[in-house]
Amino acid sequence: MSASNEWTEYHLTPKGWVTGSEKTDFNLAEHPRPHDAVQTVKVRDYLSSIYSTVEHTRTIIWEAKDVQAIAKLKAKFGEAPDLA
Repeated sequence: MSASNEWTEYHLTPKGWVTGSEKTDFNLAEHPRPHDAVQTVKVRDYLSSIYSTVEHTRTIIWEAKDVQAIAKLKAKFGEAPDLA
């Protein structure tokens, strides 16, 4: 069992990055992907033990086939935010 495993999914939409499902060490809140999303990124902080360092990862877990829409929205809104 890890010391900490927290993550948030962010969805890129025409309105910007929208927070989706989130997991903290004590809670899981699931939210569906917005219908107008073009990409979903999972941002994760993982601490395997109290003696290790935090592993921070960003993983694209879903994206639409419209690469031009993704590029356009990323140019406007940038990359997914970090965990709060």
